[in-house]
Amino acid sequence: MSLADSPRRTLLRAADLRAAIAGLVDVPIERLSDHANLIEHGIDSFRVIQLAERWSRLTGRVVRFADLAAEPTLAAWARIVGVTA
Repeated sequence: MSLADSPRRTLLRAADLRAAIAGLVDVPIERLSDHANLIEHGIDSFRVIQLAERWSRLTGRVVRFADLAAEPTLAAWARIVGVTA
């Protein structure tokens, strides 16, 4: 497979990740702490699975549900997904 045939990969930015999560938990972006437990904010396992699949497709990285569920914070998810500043 040539580079022209490979799927297009996207770099996620920290602001994009924060906005996506804030929208899911219905919390204003500026009030969402990097270390807040997102499960306690209302993210359920179904959403985490969807996010893992979406982020895997977008970034080309393997983003596993188990990894996100083990550390349900923005800071951890940014590290796992490999977001840029």
